Amino acid sequence: MRQKPWLKSPVSSAKGADSLADCAWPYSSYAKATKGEPTEIDGKPVIPVETPNEDFGDGTDTYYIAAEGKPYLLKVVHVGSHHRVTTEFSGFNEPLSIRPPAAADVLDLSSLPRDGSD
Repeated sequence: MRQKPWLKSPVSSAKGADSLADCAWPYSSYAKATKGEPTEIDGKPVIPVETPNEDFGDGTDTYYIAAEGKPYLLKVVHVGSHHRVTTEFSGFNEPLSIRPPAAADVLDLSSLPRDGSD
């Protein structure tokens, strides 16, 4: 899938933003979570927790949780029959620098006709 352009739209057109803090997915397979043997990620001790991924297809999700200090989620690995996705987390309680994309990479949706005409 193409990574560019970014889409820009008015905040007023956002739907469902009021429930961003609440996860709408049931994750019923979490009842089948199993705790794995302690291991390490980048030299940090972690406890893996594995769940079948029945809610979004096949495969498994493994959550790696810090075993020392605060139990931060450090890594999530999804392994399915057609793909593998890894998400890593770091820099907890550190400032986050966010920059907007370059103007050339943005498609402003408000500049498009609303009725589909040219």
